Amino acid sequence: MHLNKTEFRHLLHRWNFVTLLVLAVVLLIRNVSAQDAGSLRISDSIRIATLENRFENFLYEKQADSARAAADSLIAFALRTENYRYVAVGYLNRALTEQSVNNNEGFVEYLQRSIPWYLKGNEPLGAAMAHTMIGQTLEREEPDRAIDQYRASLEIRRQAADSAGVASNLAGIGNVYDRIGKAGNAGQYYLEAAEISEKTGNTRLRAHTLASLGNLYERQGRDSDSRKYLKQSLALYKPSGSPAMLFSLNKSIGDSYFRQGLSDSARLNYEEALALSKNTSAGGQGMLQITYNLGVIAAKNHDTAAAQTYFGQALLFSEKMGDTSAERLSLAGLASLKPRKKPVSPPDYVLLALIRKTTSLSAKERLEAYHSLDAYLQTRGNPADAAHYSARYRMLRDSLLVDEMQAQLQVLGTVRESLVSDLRDTNALRVRYEHEHKQQKRLILISFLIVISLAAGLLVYRFAGKKGRQLQESGGTN
Repeated sequence: MHLNKTEFRHLLHRWNFVTLLVLAVVLLIRNVSAQDAGSLRISDSIRIATLENRFENFLYEKQADSARAAADSLIAFALRTENYRYVAVGYLNRALTEQSVNNNEGFVEYLQRSIPWYLKGNEPLGAAMAHTMIGQTLEREEPDRAIDQYRASLEIRRQAADSAGVASNLAGIGNVYDRIGKAGNAGQYYLEAAEISEKTGNTRLRAHTLASLGNLYERQGRDSDSRKYLKQSLALYKPSGSPAMLFSLNKSIGDSYFRQGLSDSARLNYEEALALSKNTSAGGQGMLQITYNLGVIAAKNHDTAAAQTYFGQALLFSEKMGDTSAERLSLAGLASLKPRKKPVSPPDYVLLALIRKTTSLSAKERLEAYHSLDAYLQTRGNPADAAHYSARYRMLRDSLLVDEMQAQLQVLGTVRESLVSDLRDTNALRVRYEHEHKQQKRLILISFLIVISLAAGLLVYRFAGKKGRQLQESGGTN
């Protein structure tokens, strides 16, 4: 069949018109799909955030059943939307719920369930965190399994170049080996953890691992090595460590010196521990040992009055604890003392140590020293000096309270700014969502009008073409 020029032109115009119509329909579908996908992503994020907030509120209010339901809802929704990261978060939330009711088996079970979802959701450090938490839970009951979990976490963190996490897991493995009596392995892991934590600037973890290493060597009788690491740990803990930790470290260092006969060095650390004991619950066997050893040191230095004081304190501790063996030792120490012909006023080592602390650069240490001096001088029958230090304590305390209140006001101001910013972002997100929704409707309407117009044009074109052909045919016939 041959087409003349007029018929070919009509056919070409009709083809272009149909192509344009198809392209308009495709554009309409694509715009609608894109708008729907964007709206769906925003809707999913809002839904997930709502479920997370519900879970946190229920867990905080100790409503375990409601917390479980919120976690299960998050898991189901995340599975439906293929958000694998939040599937893992849902299982983590279930684990935390079981932990809140002391169900360790459930805690471990749900942590294990979270691991493959973290990996599937491209969150390897989340999986490493779950392995570490399982290892910490199993340290006492299942040490071998705990080590396996720590190693699994270690492998992931090394691949992710997470140095801080690597050091933490190495310290965890060291703790397990230390607990089951494998000192050589424990020391190796402690040293490696301490070296990495120093490079990463993790002071608290380094102080902890050095203290663990020092205690390990102390149990092995390696006093020089023990003191080396305990002193390093003490230096790191001093600026912000708890009084109980500082007490323990000073006592351990003092014990090490005492075992080697280095009495003067031992006495300095023991006195520091005694000064700290007033601001901590430390006591019992530790205080009994310190006071008895100080009595031995004072007796060796022919300081009868100080020896009587320390042996007397040791006797009181032993009677309070019901330790008959220590009671006999304290009594024997008192009985061994020979009074001087000329009584000599002994140096008050505790008072000297406390006064020395009042010159500290740390305001917290000075405050503790003033408070301790007030209480100590009251017991020594010196109320005038006690009142002097009490006044200095109150002045410094009020000054620190003012500084703390100012710092809290600054923090509250920062929090307020953050909340205002979050509210602004939320409003912006809502406005954006409404704008996109309106834009979606506008595009749908425009696309629909385009399709209607093209369809109407096609009908008119066909009708006009048909009439033209009829006229041509009728003209040709005539």
